[in-house]
Amino acid sequence: TLLGDPQRRKKYYNSEKEMYVFNRNRVLFEWVLFFYQSNGDLYIPKTMPADLIERDLTFFGILTSDGGTSKRNSPYEVVAEKVQTPVEQPITMKEKLFKIVSVPYSSTASTIWALLDVTLILTSIIAFTIETEPEFEKLMDSLEGKNVANILFYIDAVCVSFFSIDLTIKFMTCPNRIDFFKELLNWCDMIAVGPFYIQLITFMFNGDVHLPSLFILRLGRVVRLFKLVRRIPALTMVMNIIVSSHRELAMLAVLWFMFVYMSAALMFFLENMNSDSEMFRTMFHSLWWSVVTMGTVGYGDIYPNEASGKVAGVFVVFGSTIFLTLPMTVIVSKFNDVSSSYRIAQFNARCTTI
Repeated sequence: TLLGDPQRRKKYYNSEKEMYVFNRNRVLFEWVLFFYQSNGDLYIPKTMPADLIERDLTFFGILTSDGGTSKRNSPYEVVAEKVQTPVEQPITMKEKLFKIVSVPYSSTASTIWALLDVTLILTSIIAFTIETEPEFEKLMDSLEGKNVANILFYIDAVCVSFFSIDLTIKFMTCPNRIDFFKELLNWCDMIAVGPFYIQLITFMFNGDVHLPSLFILRLGRVVRLFKLVRRIPALTMVMNIIVSSHRELAMLAVLWFMFVYMSAALMFFLENMNSDSEMFRTMFHSLWWSVVTMGTVGYGDIYPNEASGKVAGVFVVFGSTIFLTLPMTVIVSKFNDVSSSYRIAQFNARCTTI
């Protein structure tokens, strides 16, 4: 390491001040110095940015590019060899299967499983979208619906079979069955495969899967998109940001609802002050206008006609921009916190050999 090699640290010696000058973070250097004083115990301060920790430890030669410690030309090499590492318990087949289906990209098998899951999710969504196309219905009528419908059914059956196997393995190998049912994403997985089996049972007894009462079950296939949250780390981070910001977002939602209702009531009375308005006939019409205006969408189906209503509408539009910017500050702050924790966790994983 740098401090362990007299020749390497020689160029950092300041003869005028009679001291070594490394021009590095002063707080972090205390932990670097403690690494030598404690014969190899490295403590990572959680308050320091992960990139700063990695850069300084690499500079001093403690951390190498492969995540291990550098022992070349180090007087602490003998000490490092004496450190006893804890004996790892052998991983059972149950734990291996759980990591494959629940911890994406942790191994080659989990990577293949995750990519296959993502591919089938997108395939299922594309098949669901094609079914709603009018040209597809015409094609089914021309072909009597047999060949095309069978192809889409087989595609959906393959996707659901894989999702069911994934869910079954996850349930059978999870460490705690109670925690399994407490996780929201597991319920999304069950809802994603449930409609297929309900329609299949209905077809076996009734012979028709296009009953009006079962049409709503097709929305369960859209829930399969939430399975991507488990497979894409960036979406997991966004989910953690939303969960960690639930109190702030709930407060903003209450304030937003108050402002929507107040502006809707104000617009309703202003537009109906002189005569009955054709646009704002009830409070429900006013609430719809307020929601659309506050969301900066502005469909134009409902708009004020009175001069006083137009003036009030201007204030509502400007007020909506303020309410849209308030959540962004909270989300950006939480994103920085979660992102920093995620990067520190990745860095600590690299430093497990130290």
